[in-house]
Amino acid sequence: MTILVGMICTDGIVLAADSQETCLGGVNIKRLDFEKICPLLVTESATIVMAGSGQGAFISRAAEILETKLTRSSMIRSPREVADLAEDTLLEINRRYVTERALAMKIDISEIEKPSLSLLLGMVLKSKEQSPYSIFSVFPEGVAQKETGYAALGSGSPFAEYLLSRMYRTSINVVQGSLIAAYIIEQVKSVEPYCGGPTYISVIQSGKIFNPTRLQIDRFVEQGNSIDITFRLFWRVVYGDLEAVPEFNRVLEEVVAKAAANRASPGLENVTASSSAIREGQHEG
Repeated sequence: MTILVGMICTDGIVLAADSQETCLGGVNIKRLDFEKICPLLVTESATIVMAGSGQGAFISRAAEILETKLTRSSMIRSPREVADLAEDTLLEINRRYVTERALAMKIDISEIEKPSLSLLLGMVLKSKEQSPYSIFSVFPEGVAQKETGYAALGSGSPFAEYLLSRMYRTSINVVQGSLIAAYIIEQVKSVEPYCGGPTYISVIQSGKIFNPTRLQIDRFVEQGNSIDITFRLFWRVVYGDLEAVPEFNRVLEEVVAKAAANRASPGLENVTASSSAIREGQHEG
């Protein structure tokens, strides 16, 4: 199972995921190193990334099929065209691995387990008529829904959606979005038994995909933990625990200083972690 998070920011899109998966092979095997975020297309006019929820083999197959469809497409004019190709991808997977398999094995289709596969698409398309940033959720039923602002998919999505509703703002930049995404993924992993492993983040901008390094993501998580400590100290102060006031003031000053640094950052190059680490994870089309 999975937790996927996506957010539209003022200067790009942030996608984040855990890395725990259940492998196919006759028995359930848990792995903690599966990268569920897959870059599909990076051109001057379109930058598209997919994240998947479900069994790893089907996520990888969906990425291969959708990447082929996008590459063969002569021109992508709208986000809905990309979403339609994603719908076709899920239809093809179900036809090949469920319907046609049942026919080949001469068994009833109900005897074959259907893939529990969901996709989260983040795309930047150059357009003079609409916003360049779009997020689509593609559900196991095969329908792609355009999201407004943010989305979460996977077994941990109810908790993630709750946190996103409280933390997301349309005015955040990709640095702030990455901080929120890292915090939410870590919180979900702490309560959802089917989510785990290292957190992965991709930032999508026009013609570019940034993949923050492990050091970068760890620092985002550290900042999130500082915010948690601030909240706990805040409630102690509210309840009249005056001994918590000095510590609350100290931690709050640190959080505000880091938030101001992130707010001033036009992009990931100036985030609080080292800019060299960010550039090492950069991919340009």
